[in-house]
Amino acid sequence: IHPMLIPFPIAFFVGTFACDLVYWQTSNPVWATATLWLLGAGLVMAALAAVMGLIDVFGDQKIRQLSTVWWHAGANVFVVLIELYNLFARYQQGNSAIVPNGLLRRSTTPVV
Repeated sequence: IHPMLIPFPIAFFVGTFACDLVYWQTSNPVWATATLWLLGAGLVMAALAAVMGLIDVFGDQKIRQLSTVWWHAGANVFVVLIELYNLFARYQQGNSAIVPNGLLRRSTTPVV
C-alpha cells in the first residue's frame, strides 16, 4: 500500500508551486492560503511515506544494502527540509514569502 503514498507529497509540492505562480500573476490571497494547505498536506504525506519507507529499509537487509536507497532517502529528507523552511517562511513573512521574496527576489544592485 505504501507505493500509493509516494505521489501525494510530490503532487502537493508541485501544486504549491503552481498556486504560487497563480498568486504571483493575480495577487489573489486565496491562492496564497491554498499554498499553506498544500504544503501542510505535502509534509503530512511525506511523513507517512517516510514511515513506510523506513519499515521497508529496516525490515529487509537486502534493501539496506542498496546504495540507491540511501541516496533516495537523503534526497527526500533534503526536499522535506526545504519544504519545512518554506512553510516556516510563509508563517513568518506572510504572502511576501511568495512574492517578492520567494519566486522573485528583487535585486538592489542595478543592472548595467
